[in-house]
Amino acid sequence: MRLAWLPTLLGAAALSGCGGFADAQMVASAPDKVTPRGAIETYQLTPSHVQVVASVSAGVGQSLSFTRTVGTLQLSPGSPEATSLELVVSLHTATASFDTVAEIAKSRFLHVTRYPEARVISRSLRPVEEGLLLYADFTLHGTTKTIAVPLTIELDACRAKIECEFTFRRSDFGVVDDGNLEALVSDDIDLKAVIDVPRTGAPKSCRRPPPA
Repeated sequence: MRLAWLPTLLGAAALSGCGGFADAQMVASAPDKVTPRGAIETYQLTPSHVQVVASVSAGVGQSLSFTRTVGTLQLSPGSPEATSLELVVSLHTATASFDTVAEIAKSRFLHVTRYPEARVISRSLRPVEEGLLLYADFTLHGTTKTIAVPLTIELDACRAKIECEFTFRRSDFGVVDDGNLEALVSDDIDLKAVIDVPRTGAPKSCRRPPPA
């Protein structure tokens, strides 16, 4: 089963992230949560379940991977609009192909000593013409904004996989450099998060290694 959660707002412009990702839409408020139908599957997420990568342009493309993200996923297979999640990203775990890039990002832009974590907390979901709309509180650099972002869910008997890709402006969250690097780094950040967990009650066949 594959479900697309696509952001759409009344009067919103077409989505056009800098790297082809959808732009996060800032909203003033979120609708109420939906009551789930049927069983809820609860997963305690560990770093082995979650991958978070942020990409930025600084003359050439640069990507940061955050190696420690934890949280909770409450999956509602019978009513996907009742699914909820919370992610906590440890920003000080940022890595890049070049150590210098990661250190500059942490010290000059993210200021991880003062702001060690980023958070995503879902508020609600609503069905729209093309799928579902996810509202979430996104906290970064001490600033929290409610956003609408695209998400996909893939479910089978063995695994649950959720992917979220969107573009946001770092200046909206105060992620700026006071020095000479500000003009060299794009304001747009492409963010991708992937959650991949074994399903509760998965059959024993799911644990078999794939054929060689």
